[in-house]
Amino acid sequence: SLRLVIMKSIHLLIIFIVVLFSSPAIAQSSQLSKAISHTEQASKANDGKEVAAHAQEAKASALEVKQAGNFSDETKYHLEAGIINLEHAIEKGNSGSAEAARQQAGDAVKHFKEINP
Repeated sequence: SLRLVIMKSIHLLIIFIVVLFSSPAIAQSSQLSKAISHTEQASKANDGKEVAAHAQEAKASALEVKQAGNFSDETKYHLEAGIINLEHAIEKGNSGSAEAARQQAGDAVKHFKEINP
């Protein structure tokens, strides 16, 4: 029975280690999903202010992804390019250029969908 206790303890330790190291990747994936969702909503929004609001939410999530990760050059490129597109979408949306803002958000969606967390 001491052997059983040791085996269970080792099993729990292994589970703890796996969860500990996979949590950042799971959180990163969740934030990327949020960024994509808000960016898609921005690209379909009716007016510039709505585009800007969704793009701002998307940018916040994308910045969390950027802060959390160590990425390949390709992933970093798509993440940064998407964030720049969102900044442009916010700027265009707030100035009333809804179509241009939607286009920028659509470009951001393409970049974010190229990322494989």
